[in-house]
Amino acid sequence: MKKIYEKIIVVLIIVIAVFVGISAFKNNTITVNPPDINVEQPLGISIIPLTTIVDEVVANIASVSSDIGDDTFIYEAEPTASLSVGDIVRFKGGNMTELVADYPYFVVTASTSTSFEIASTSGGTVINLAASASGGEFASELPNSTVIDVSEVKYTTVTVDCSGSTVSASVNFAGSISDAQPNFYYPQANDNRWDYVYVNDIENSTGIAGDTGLNLTSADHREFKLYPETLKYLTVRFQDFEAGTCSIKLRSSE
Repeated sequence: MKKIYEKIIVVLIIVIAVFVGISAFKNNTITVNPPDINVEQPLGISIIPLTTIVDEVVANIASVSSDIGDDTFIYEAEPTASLSVGDIVRFKGGNMTELVADYPYFVVTASTSTSFEIASTSGGTVINLAASASGGEFASELPNSTVIDVSEVKYTTVTVDCSGSTVSASVNFAGSISDAQPNFYYPQANDNRWDYVYVNDIENSTGIAGDTGLNLTSADHREFKLYPETLKYLTVRFQDFEAGTCSIKLRSSE
């Protein structure tokens, strides 16, 4: 009988020991709750969409005239959109000796929707027009394309879409490795460092030299492979834009 009691006591001791061990384990369990994370700016890095619309622009061209001794150009017909200070225009017609055909001039005054003045540089001195122009001189706006910082996100594909019953557009792809963002419409120089960028036509794997660019004379959609691995900045530079509506999009691989 005594042995039976001893066995019961031993069993009780074992049960109590197991219960105490389990309780101690539970009390020492560590629960880790993940910290709140701002998914919009983790670690200070902004989330960038995979596809970025760089520009969507409409051609803006009009015939202009001027008088001797007057530095103001006057539209002979209402343009598609009024020019603003800082806009870039080019002239085609050739009856103004003070103007260089296809050169990018900057609008420095635009007092009304029907007149404007230009300079060779943004905010520069107004060009003095010694000769008059009466018809035949056409001014077209060059879209000042958005400059993209590609040092963080590597955009690998660029698309060019132009639509309209009539299309006339010429674009080049340009980039820079400079820490300071250059002005892509100013001449290349030691203090304005940029160059045209080679791209590859995805449709037929044809390379397009940077200084050759792309000419569109009808509605079209084109896709190109970029090689931005060494670039800091990238832009699509319009050389000519006289008709149609064009949009530029970039696609990243990240």
